[in-house]
Amino acid sequence: MSLLDPPPAPTEPTPAATAATPVTPQSTPAAGTTTIPNELPPNWFLQFGDQFAQHAPTLDRFKNVEDLTKSFLHFRTQGPAYPGADATPDAVEKFRALAQVPADPTGYALTKPDNLPEGLEWNAEAMTKIAAVAHANHVPAPAMQALVAAQMEMETARIQAQAQAEQTRIEEARAEMQKLLGTDTHEFQRNAGSINHMINTLADKAGIAPDSPGLAAIGTNPDALKLIFQVVKMTSEDPVRRPSGYSDLRTKAQRADDIMSGKDPDWSSRYQSGDPEAIKVVTQLLDAK
Repeated sequence: MSLLDPPPAPTEPTPAATAATPVTPQSTPAAGTTTIPNELPPNWFLQFGDQFAQHAPTLDRFKNVEDLTKSFLHFRTQGPAYPGADATPDAVEKFRALAQVPADPTGYALTKPDNLPEGLEWNAEAMTKIAAVAHANHVPAPAMQALVAAQMEMETARIQAQAQAEQTRIEEARAEMQKLLGTDTHEFQRNAGSINHMINTLADKAGIAPDSPGLAAIGTNPDALKLIFQVVKMTSEDPVRRPSGYSDLRTKAQRADDIMSGKDPDWSSRYQSGDPEAIKVVTQLLDAK
């Protein structure tokens, strides 16, 4: 700075800094306090749905949140609980009374329904065992009856589905056999009669009773019928292929048709030439159909 410059003006003294005013921190809510209003309005439970209306006599007794909370905690600590292995008879009785468990297994009333669906059998012995297990495990009666009803419904649906599947299978097999044996009624009946005659003859030779269930099942098995029909055709087309002792496997109607159509190696030529004996044989065969 030059000595010729005027001297600087005097400065104002700086005021002393004042002490800072201490700030009192805001207090936080003590643990356990709540800002939820304690008082409950009338019918407060209806805001959660109409399903609570049926419990109005019980829920309407609670006028504030505090009473409701105390009741809940009391129930959790003192109320009935599912009886464990070490539960006292009193605890078991208290739980069963609350859960609608019958006094004994017969209280489940598992009796045969009057409208039992066709094909569905009622096993009384099995139901008695099931009721005993349910009672030992404290199953409520309404729950047990609902379970049995559901089981019956599922079994009914299963049986109906099986019956429908079997009906479909039979219809498909019948259509298949009609194609195989012929769409013409006479031709179909002739071939079907030949197959039945073959089955009966073979069964008799094998010592199988006519009323055998296994024999009857052949009539619903398209593969078995195809095999038998093939044997019928082979034995009728070429007598040499007939097994020993099975020369008369053809039905009487089939034998008469074979003679008249020229397929019979023994009688056709005689019948066509007017042989009285051959004509008599055909007449007897046709009369015996």
